[in-house]
Order: sequence, then structure tokens, then C-alpha cells
Amino acid sequence: METLVPDKVLDCWGLRCPIPVRRTAETIRTMSPDQVLQVIATDDWFGPDLEAWLKRQTHQLLALRERNGEIHAYLRVAG
Repeated sequence: METLVPDKVLDCWGLRCPIPVRRTAETIRTMSPDQVLQVIATDDWFGPDLEAWLKRQTHQLLALRERNGEIHAYLRVAG
């Protein structure tokens, strides 16, 4: 499994959707192209909501992993 090193980590632990996706969008706006954002969330709907949001974006989902009840999403900011 590839190790991804994020430029920024967004902790959305315990927040319910749609808040994690909203915070992801807000955070990405503060980042530079090609940087990697890691989002940590616990809401079961985060993965599907994030994927739906990304269909309307040009950012790239690098990985979506679940471990120990946490969902870790890695996104590359579009240029």
C-alpha cells in the first residue's frame, strides 16, 4: 500500500455530514495546486458524500481508506 504524505490534515472526527465535506471544500480553497489534503472523518456517509461532491470538482481522490472506525480520504488539489 502506497504511503501518502499530506501537506495538510483536516480533522472532522465526530462531525456529521454534510459538515466534513463543507470543511473539505473550505480547506481546499486555502491550498495550492498539487498539494495533498488528508481528511479524517467518522461519519459513515462521508465517503459517499465526498465522492458525490468530487464529481462536480476537478480535485483528485487519491485514496479512501477506513481503519479503526475512521475514514481517511486523500485528495490532490486541482491546478
